Amino acid sequence: MGSRPTVLVLTTQTDTTADLVVRELNERDVAVFRFDTALFPTELTVSAQLDDGWNGSLWFGGREVELARAGSVYYRRPGEFVMPESMSPATRRFAAAQSRAGLLGVLVSLNCLWVNHPGRNGDASYKPWQLTGGVVDDDGLPKGMPTSIVDTEGLDDSITLCAHQSREWVDKHHEIRLTVVGNAFSAAEIHAGSDAAHVDWRNDYASLTYRVVDVPGAVRRGVVELMRRFGLVFGALDFVVTPAGEWRFLEINPNGQWGWIQTVTGLPISNALADLLQRGAAS
Repeated sequence: MGSRPTVLVLTTQTDTTADLVVRELNERDVAVFRFDTALFPTELTVSAQLDDGWNGSLWFGGREVELARAGSVYYRRPGEFVMPESMSPATRRFAAAQSRAGLLGVLVSLNCLWVNHPGRNGDASYKPWQLTGGVVDDDGLPKGMPTSIVDTEGLDDSITLCAHQSREWVDKHHEIRLTVVGNAFSAAEIHAGSDAAHVDWRNDYASLTYRVVDVPGAVRRGVVELMRRFGLVFGALDFVVTPAGEWRFLEINPNGQWGWIQTVTGLPISNALADLLQRGAAS
């Protein structure tokens, strides 16, 4: 890939949201090296030597990029490390852990812009710390956990088997999805068209309508401080707006989905991400 600064994109090969950013970078003639950690070490390889920092190269799909050329990294949604089935289960677990420590250990040591650094994503994923959503695993498939209204009289002793967090119901006129990329704020109202969507808009996408809005100054200042404290340059934030017009914070997802909100609203989120990654690669 020559001596050009390069944007590393870590995600699955079928990530259509990342495709939007890669396409934007390609149109700007920015060098991109995309790979999935699940392919290491069977298809993706790395050679690194410790000198004044780590130096070496990544190889994937017949292409090579020098680690020193990495100007920015889009840490989107890479897969888990997958080891050959010929290994025993215990050996696969050990090899996967060592592969994760080796590859990501080298990559996170690179002196470049991360969107976001995986360590910062991990910190911001503790909901009691900032209030973040989660998933449950059903036969190996992640599934979202929609919001539900809880009747405390219906709770039994099974609640003691896991940590729980509940919050008061907030009367809402609509909700807001705010996507922050560096200094670019992209916000859209989400209006529910059904009772199910009013509880949680993820329950009924077909009923939703949207409107692009500005972010109030006080909310913007609070979000800037939240992002600063967690060391994030990207975040997908959810708010409830009360009938009186007050924005009430629900959560920040440090690696949230955004492709769908760009599609339905036209908000230039992929453009903002490409701007940020391009600046990082050029600095």
